[in-house]
Amino acid sequence: MSIIKAQEKKPIGLRANKFKQILAFYLLYVFVGGIFLFALPQRPMSEEVSPLNMQDFSSFESGLDRVILIDEGEQSIAFRLDLIRQAEGTLELAYHSLHKGVVADVFYGALLEAADRGVEVKIIMDGIFHRLYGSMRGLRYALEAHPNIEFRLYEPFHLYKPWRWNNRLHDKIMVVDGEIALISGRNIGNRYYLAEDLTKEFVLDLDVVVFTNDGQNPHSAVHQMNEYFNLLWNHPFTQNMRFKLTSRRQARGEKLSESLVTAVTTIRSDYSVGFSDLQTLQERCIPVERIKLIHNPISRGKKEPWVWASLVHLAHEAKDSIVVQSPYIIPTKGMLGYLKAESLAGKEVTLLTNSLASSPNLFGVAGYKGKRNFLGNWATEIWEYYGPGSLHGKAVLFDDNLSAVGSFNMDARSSFLSTETMLIIEGNEFNQYLRSILNKHAEYSQPILSSKQSPPAPLHKRIIAGTVRVFSWFVDYLL
Repeated sequence: MSIIKAQEKKPIGLRANKFKQILAFYLLYVFVGGIFLFALPQRPMSEEVSPLNMQDFSSFESGLDRVILIDEGEQSIAFRLDLIRQAEGTLELAYHSLHKGVVADVFYGALLEAADRGVEVKIIMDGIFHRLYGSMRGLRYALEAHPNIEFRLYEPFHLYKPWRWNNRLHDKIMVVDGEIALISGRNIGNRYYLAEDLTKEFVLDLDVVVFTNDGQNPHSAVHQMNEYFNLLWNHPFTQNMRFKLTSRRQARGEKLSESLVTAVTTIRSDYSVGFSDLQTLQERCIPVERIKLIHNPISRGKKEPWVWASLVHLAHEAKDSIVVQSPYIIPTKGMLGYLKAESLAGKEVTLLTNSLASSPNLFGVAGYKGKRNFLGNWATEIWEYYGPGSLHGKAVLFDDNLSAVGSFNMDARSSFLSTETMLIIEGNEFNQYLRSILNKHAEYSQPILSSKQSPPAPLHKRIIAGTVRVFSWFVDYLL
């Protein structure tokens, strides 16, 4: 009997060893394909792909577009609901992530309500961070069950292709009827919009809403954003990952759809900004000279850094001053290859970012702290925001007439890995209004170069960030 038992145990041990070998091989495969490959040097950009050509930009027809700049969260969700309500033909949206809560409910309730009245709705979400699973899966059923809604995922998760995992959709854009467009850093979730969540979890962000006189004119930012959305929508990386809608799933989706439409109808008055028609909306517009959309290429692996190279080009061209706001600022060796430090000499360079006290992203702030001394070599001042909430808006001011707003963070992930969009806006009035918003954020920030100290942070955050900082040096190209 003992011989038989020994023979019975041996296959189990062999299977366990085999499993360990397979797991070890897979982890090595993931390390090489998902991490090591991205550490390799970036190839120089193609000669035919140049950064933003300011001479070409200055030839754009002026006065085509008008804009509204929004920094208040409640006003931001109110604008979204109002723009969706006024849509007559098409709604096109690309978003990075969705977070469960009342904002997601009313936002998607408004989209379903628009689809009910015949508007054609197209939605693209990131294939990993969309969050339409678990308790949120019913929303996906509701979207896919509606005949006027098309839903696609950009680069869905693939277990055996880890080199795809870093190719993430980070855009946040919406185009309404080909006549109005919105670009933002905000995802869809309570902490991006609701004032009652003005706590450690609340984030301060920026939206730009663009109205045009001619949505077919290639010099209009609305036309450019519409073209970019179509590029994403029709790209092979964007897939129609439809569930098989059983009768049970369809019933669940339809029930949720009715509930969400009812919710948005009930709550709309609480978030109303008092606008009743498109003309009233446009009365709040800021006149601008011209606008250009810049974006990263749609590709896998390490992308050519079109957005970063364009922003660096504008920094080189600036005459007097540059102001940058970003949730985290982590310049890597690959990024610095495009920056000519001597071109910043004599210019006032101001950086505004989160402190350890305010940042919810400890990996990001640890990466920034590791580069902070270097940043101090060419920045005139670095302001660290300490709250309430945290900074999430991405903006750059070049002198007093040029601005950039969108989804791009000052790090390697936005430079080389993710899809990103920024609007380059020429106009003194817009620049001054954006500057006033950044100045408000600076009032709750510490000037660390002149004061030689950062805002105090809790002990647990200092310990975690200090530990992470050691490793961030080796993986800053993924932060």
